[in-house]
Amino acid sequence: MEVDVSIAGRLYLLDISHFTFRAYHALPQLNTSQGLATNAVHGVASMLERLIREQRPAFIAAAFDTGAKTFRNELFPAYKANREEPDEDLKVQFPLVRRLVDAMAIHCVEKEGFEADDLMATLARRFSQAGREVVIVSGDKDLMQCVDSNVVLLDPVKGRWVRRPEVEQKFGVGPQAVTDVQALMGDSSDNIPGIRGIGPKTAAVLIGHFGSLEKMLERSSEIENLELRGAKGVRERVEAEADSAMLFKRLATLRDDLDLDTTIEDMALRSTHTSELLSLAEELEMGRLAGRIRRVASEQVDENGGNDPGGGPPGEESFPEQVNSSATGARPQEKAKGGAQWRTMVGAEVAVAFGHDDFERPVLELGQGEKYATVVGEDGVRECLGALAVAGTSLCGFELKTLCRLFGAGTGDGGMDLGLASYLYDPSA
Repeated sequence: MEVDVSIAGRLYLLDISHFTFRAYHALPQLNTSQGLATNAVHGVASMLERLIREQRPAFIAAAFDTGAKTFRNELFPAYKANREEPDEDLKVQFPLVRRLVDAMAIHCVEKEGFEADDLMATLARRFSQAGREVVIVSGDKDLMQCVDSNVVLLDPVKGRWVRRPEVEQKFGVGPQAVTDVQALMGDSSDNIPGIRGIGPKTAAVLIGHFGSLEKMLERSSEIENLELRGAKGVRERVEAEADSAMLFKRLATLRDDLDLDTTIEDMALRSTHTSELLSLAEELEMGRLAGRIRRVASEQVDENGGNDPGGGPPGEESFPEQVNSSATGARPQEKAKGGAQWRTMVGAEVAVAFGHDDFERPVLELGQGEKYATVVGEDGVRECLGALAVAGTSLCGFELKTLCRLFGAGTGDGGMDLGLASYLYDPSA
């Protein structure tokens, strides 16, 4: 397929399976009033929102497994046979996560007989070879074989970028030889046995010397000359299990040549705050998400004279929440005039919440009785905290420890960090 690279922008490929499992195991049990488990859906929604807010992708696609067996199971029936069935509370959320991604107007790709990793590898190769930068969003080490000058990995949980140096640190070889190393040492997560007695270090030395599994098998007599413990035994095992090693490499190698009809225009990201997403959020009783969507919709109408810009071309206007919202949810016009209000909050206690907006500016929310104020920006927050301290005002709220560390502020005689107090009350919660 001919690739159009006339439209500039990075392409982000999402490993939704990785998102879902990480979210499910990281978050506590969450259920609707009808008892439907939703913690994975909450987590995936949060991860996607954060990714879009921080990375502002021009193009994005989500890859899904079909759930059926793939060509690898036909080659090796024991492939991934060691994996346990997912919990029932997780299984019921798989279709909900798919509905979430669809509702966010993110292009989805899947293909019977192949894994999501194969789809991402295919799209990454196709568009990177045409000169487009590609980011594969996943923490799966198997995808490290896709890294090249135009393709990087991003772990959405750890915020860690993986390029060639990180691949070499992990496997001892470059991305082009990752599957050769995996064929020798095996991969327990996918139930690929590898060659008996060959671990990661030995595999890296062998492939580092020969360059590939095929060349090593052609020149296996050289193994005994390498500085390896039990080099003779290593040579004997490699020669005896050569066919198995080649099979294991095929299992580990991602298919990057699939016939996918996805175009760059299909993957253009527009507004994710759709009416479908609002309906799903309300159905699953995701109140905070529904509230954000309503607020964004209101701001879109205000800014566009009553016209809904949804479905327009990608650009800043397509990301209203990134431009207008804050970590605390206050409207921009409220922030602009909040500076003078905090000056009336002196003495007694002030409830505070601290965070950062989407431009990474410090945001301080304050409340005292009927008084409310929002202070944005480092200078404003510092001035506000200093004045409150001089007036003898005590602060009560979450993240006070961070606030004090960043601005050298004190909480006052009656101050309390509620997050810290909660931890001290019940550290296991």
